[in-house]
Amino acid sequence: MDLRHLRYFVAVAEEENIGRAADSMSAIVDRCIELERLDRGEQSIHLSECILLDVVTALDVVCGADNPRLRIELNDVDSVLADRHLLEVALGNLLDNALKYALPGTPITLRSDAEQRGGKPGFRLSVDNRVAAGSAPGAGQTIAGGHPCYRP
Repeated sequence: MDLRHLRYFVAVAEEENIGRAADSMSAIVDRCIELERLDRGEQSIHLSECILLDVVTALDVVCGADNPRLRIELNDVDSVLADRHLLEVALGNLLDNALKYALPGTPITLRSDAEQRGGKPGFRLSVDNRVAAGSAPGAGQTIAGGHPCYRP
């Protein structure tokens, strides 16, 4: 391979990396906008029955190179009543952060369980991963019940 071909391949690789970086930044901005709208009560919620496995497997982070690390345990929850878009945003954010902060090569587990909420059927989703000492979220970075709350 001559130098001209090598430069071409390097330029193509750099362009692909720039495209992926721009897509990642766009996704972060979109998540921030969604969270801000939710916080202000401006985001409408459209509930529908969602097949949980379909939602999870459609996420880019699940389809990525780290897929072998992901373990999905749906237990007794096949479908959930949720806003699919918001569910995708939340799960994508949780799984993305779990992959970023987990010790290399360790598994990431997404678990769902049926759970009563105010006397009505509901569900709980949790993402478990092993992190390096000192990198776990502090008390101010968790939501009710001690579940980590990662916001972009």
